[in-house]
Amino acid sequence: MSTRVCIVCIAKREREYILEFIHYHICLGFDKIILYDNEDVPTYQKLIIESKPSLLPFTRVIHFPTRDSTTAVQYAMLDHFMGDAMKEYTHAMHIDVDEFLVLKKHTDIKSFIHEWIEEDLTCAGVGFNWKFFGSSDLRPPLPGYEEYSDFSQVMRFLKCQTGLNSHIKTLFKTDEIMTFRTVHDVRLKSPSKYIKSADSFRKIIEGPHYETNDDSIAQLNHYKTKTWAEFRYIWSRGTADFPLDSELNKVRLENDMKAMRESFDKHDRNECIDTGARDFYVPFLKNDKIMVDKSVLVDITGKKIGQTLCFCEFVQKCKIYIDKHDLWAYLREEPQQARPDICKRILYLSDHLKRLLCIHIDHTVSMTFYDFIQMAIK
Repeated sequence: MSTRVCIVCIAKREREYILEFIHYHICLGFDKIILYDNEDVPTYQKLIIESKPSLLPFTRVIHFPTRDSTTAVQYAMLDHFMGDAMKEYTHAMHIDVDEFLVLKKHTDIKSFIHEWIEEDLTCAGVGFNWKFFGSSDLRPPLPGYEEYSDFSQVMRFLKCQTGLNSHIKTLFKTDEIMTFRTVHDVRLKSPSKYIKSADSFRKIIEGPHYETNDDSIAQLNHYKTKTWAEFRYIWSRGTADFPLDSELNKVRLENDMKAMRESFDKHDRNECIDTGARDFYVPFLKNDKIMVDKSVLVDITGKKIGQTLCFCEFVQKCKIYIDKHDLWAYLREEPQQARPDICKRILYLSDHLKRLLCIHIDHTVSMTFYDFIQMAIK
């Protein structure tokens, strides 16, 4: 099986944040977000359909309300994932909606996996350290991106702790995992395979903690506090990795103001500025309209090469053109077998463009125009 990597996460009271979380990680190269909807009434599938339907092919939503107050719903979710969707992927990572992976040396998650896991026969996964981001004194929206920034985590919150927190989240090979040890780490099948650190030292990690301040390779941005108002709202939902009737959740559900304030102050880290996640994400927002370039395609839509063309408009124009000229049969052929004028209509997707379009194909594969349109209009 070629490399297929997913994120598994659970969401409750995340309406304002979920679309950015999904889109960001799809842009980073993840094939699918397996989203467990922990609301009492199914929420997130409808939200995606109504607000950003282009994310649907890259998201699987499973309604998973809390039914047992004595069991931590996050562990129940992970058990379900292991018995259900996990087998469809070679690699997986469990993170929360307030966590965003930032890669410093790689453009996408699959190139990271290739170098750090596939080329190391003893490596079954990698642990990424948290970096806590604070309230940033409620930083105003990024100029020119106000429409994206109302509840954006990566745009608003740029101030963070110096160094890294010791907690990790684990990216792992799905055929090497026995079970989740905690929500942070996994238990492996083989004693000769290891989880290694995502820093320059590549040390073996045992457990949910790893002490390092080397963030030169990667980090997991943790937007735990956001603003005080947002923190209070999210606090009151409880925490998914403890049962509802646990002492921790009783404190949360009772809205103990003293405990709430202490937790906010503890995690509201604003010691330095880190724009890594924002800098990665902004180009994808700016390229809601893509630049049609002659190195990517020969003009088939009536637009001159170099003009800006909305992706949806591009797809529709291509479909109309192909239907009108009855080109489907020709476009199914291999380039060398097709007519010369059809050869000009072969589309080669660069890695960069594939990420902009949220289409992830092995970088060694070229795609015919027919295949691309068929994928795009599904």
